[in-house]
Amino acid sequence: MGFKLRVGLLAVLLILTCSQLAGAQYSIPLTSQRAFEVADNIIAWQTEAGGWTKNTDFSKVIYQPGMSRGERAINGQEAGCFDNNASINEMKFLAMMYARHGIEKYRDAVIKGIDWMLDAQYPSGGWPQYYPLIGGYHDNVTFNDGAMMNVLNYIQEILRYRGLYEFLGEERFARLEAALEKGIDYILKSQIRVNGYLTAWCQQHDPVTYEPKMGRSYEHPSIVSAESVPIVEFLMALPDPSEEVRRAIVGAVEWFEISQLPNGQWARFYDIQSNVPIFSGRDGIIRYDVKDIELERQQGYSWFNGSGGNLLSKARRDGYIDTLRQSLPDYKPLTIDVFADPAVPRVISPKIWPTQTVSGVLAVEVEISMRNPENLREVAIKINNQEIYRGSDLHIQVPVDTTAFRNGTCTIAVETTTTLGTSLSHYVNFIVAN
Repeated sequence: MGFKLRVGLLAVLLILTCSQLAGAQYSIPLTSQRAFEVADNIIAWQTEAGGWTKNTDFSKVIYQPGMSRGERAINGQEAGCFDNNASINEMKFLAMMYARHGIEKYRDAVIKGIDWMLDAQYPSGGWPQYYPLIGGYHDNVTFNDGAMMNVLNYIQEILRYRGLYEFLGEERFARLEAALEKGIDYILKSQIRVNGYLTAWCQQHDPVTYEPKMGRSYEHPSIVSAESVPIVEFLMALPDPSEEVRRAIVGAVEWFEISQLPNGQWARFYDIQSNVPIFSGRDGIIRYDVKDIELERQQGYSWFNGSGGNLLSKARRDGYIDTLRQSLPDYKPLTIDVFADPAVPRVISPKIWPTQTVSGVLAVEVEISMRNPENLREVAIKINNQEIYRGSDLHIQVPVDTTAFRNGTCTIAVETTTTLGTSLSHYVNFIVAN
């Protein structure tokens, strides 16, 4: 039996590099004196509950008696974190050290960490950002910064390479398998549905109701792009996916397709009902142009990203997403119209991207897409703040003599208001060259 386990372990080590199994943060030769020093320091930093704090490099920051090991929980305990790969990398490294050297304190620290991780899971299947709970938005199920997906991917890794984690025992393996299934169930139930169509996910969700929840003052309940990518990739990697999983994948991929901006990127946040990109500063007020928030938040937060590009490439490779669509009975494609209330302006001419150079008469053409067109109150179209149209038509065509403007970049602003009190602005640039 021992020989077979050793062979299984060697196979694991051949398949994966030490940095993959131990976490890239701890790419240290396992036989070096440095590895023992780091492992002992990691154990010293472990909270009483079993986790670790985030944003601390335990290969450099040496624990000293009396130092705080983490945020304070509601019950006064020090709380470990799942954010930014916290706790996961530490358990990986200690597991590798135990596999290499058989030192029991490394094994015991991993077991303590695994038990803490499993205890942190809500009955609904999600994970908070910290455990024990510290209060506030941190207690919501957290997809932000990969918190929950880091846990689920690690559970999959443990189950895939059981030889490395044999010391956990069958009872814990059974708990891990159950936790994985509950986690998948939470993902499926928390996927945001708009008018009957599945889209993507928010950064935080309620652990009981599954609803999108507020994070920090500038992180509103919304459909998010970057955090949804690893969720979809996780679902795509599941073997023999159920119909529910296939529907979730198709819905999310189609949401990424219709939400891509003209410059090829995605906004971080999209309004749930209108699918319009939203932005917010520390005052918590939703705005529709990133330039309308304070400079500190403009420059200090990732409002745009290209993460959906790789996802769409994977989904389209070898006809994968088309095969999924064909496998679903009564499949109906997702279209932008399901988000079209309040008013969403679409400038047809000039094109949004790439920026067009025009001369003479420009035929400005705008369509207003709404689920309930009777809710449209007014549309105003301006070029360089000079109004060229005001009315309530859904399809607008206005000829504009561009010789009235100086050569160079001009900006069309389409401003819509609804009877519901919603106001949206949409901007398109073009270049005049007369």
